Amino acid sequence: MQWSDDYRIGEPTLDNDHSQLFKILDECRRALSRLDAAQVLHPLLDTAFEHAEGHFQREEALMRQAEYPDAEGHAGIHRSFLGQLALIRREIGAEGPGLAFLYEYLHRWIAGHILISDRKFGEFLDRRSVAAAE
Repeated sequence: MQWSDDYRIGEPTLDNDHSQLFKILDECRRALSRLDAAQVLHPLLDTAFEHAEGHFQREEALMRQAEYPDAEGHAGIHRSFLGQLALIRREIGAEGPGLAFLYEYLHRWIAGHILISDRKFGEFLDRRSVAAAE
């Protein structure tokens, strides 16, 4: 999972958060091929989870500040994801194959969320900036 401009939404703080999350997930991907994957991957996944929580808080604060119409719905998506992720983490424990599943889940969810939901917020911010400049 590599960061690219395709994932930019146009808000520097959020784009930086997204880029950092991609770096953490890339470290997770590399750790999966190690013999000690479980020992290395658990702390990386914890870091990814903590980063996502902090990012969601920053993103939701920006949404409220911008009076984004779908702020509450978007926050609900974040809460659902974090709940699902916590459940998966508890069920997996220290199993290597389960860790690969968790990585794949994170990868797909985060990429899809940025490209669809976060991009909508970025487009809202763009429209708002254009309207304010007129």
